[in-house]
Amino acid sequence: MPPVSPTVSRWEVTARVRQRRDELSITGPTLAKELGFTSTYWSKVENEQRVLPAEKFTRLLEFLEFPGDERQELLDLRAASSQSGWWSQYSKVFNSAQLNLWGLEAGAEEIRSYESLLIPGLLQTEEYMRALIEADSIAIPVKEIQRRVTTRVRRQERVFGNDPVRFVAVISQAAVEQQFGGPSVLRRQLEHLVTAVREHPDTIDVRIVPFTSRTGVILGGCTFHTLDFPSPRMAPLAWFESPVVSGIIDDPDKVSDLSRSFQRAQEQALNPADSLALIEESAGKLESVDE
Repeated sequence: MPPVSPTVSRWEVTARVRQRRDELSITGPTLAKELGFTSTYWSKVENEQRVLPAEKFTRLLEFLEFPGDERQELLDLRAASSQSGWWSQYSKVFNSAQLNLWGLEAGAEEIRSYESLLIPGLLQTEEYMRALIEADSIAIPVKEIQRRVTTRVRRQERVFGNDPVRFVAVISQAAVEQQFGGPSVLRRQLEHLVTAVREHPDTIDVRIVPFTSRTGVILGGCTFHTLDFPSPRMAPLAWFESPVVSGIIDDPDKVSDLSRSFQRAQEQALNPADSLALIEESAGKLESVDE
């Protein structure tokens, strides 16, 4: 089982309360008025920005007539959601959407990631991370670079720590050819990727879409992830990222669209063994490259 994540607990509580409210045809303003909340206060609760105190939350469950067994389950989730995850200490460095993503990663059961230009962050070496972040140093203050590297390393505990998440990645061949940081940095990154796949065959699956693919990578230069969770009441979520827009997607239709896009990309990719062979071949070519 994945570790308990305050973010996942809060997201599930909010989704289940909203679903119950919709089932009873109770609007947000009506509920806020009945329980003595302001509309602004309730809006923050429904947007995962605030956790109701235990007493107010109990009143909410009573008003929405949750069954007794489900009521206790929701009380336990509320208690978990009021805790702080490790990512909360970086709230001055990263925006709330990014912090939510890391909180969702922490409690996910499976993450599927599509990358067209980069090695996925959860599988990057520190020097590769640093090269990427320093390349964007115009937008990122120099003093924040190490904090960003440290944070990305901490995220990788979900892949390499206890109770690891199942991580499935589809990557364009461009990502294993682009020499961020120089050929030596890329070679060590590719060697790390090979080691990760070989040492964690049950939880890490990396596929490469080769340049020879006839259908090509039709998703452009975007990055996206879809996340599944152990609770049957917690719907899958997604994260989409482009140069100008990024954020969590919870609309079921859009999440489904991204899931289908991932599946199509996976169908274009080489099988695991051939993908690993291509990565090893690319790393081998870099051994003789003189920086």
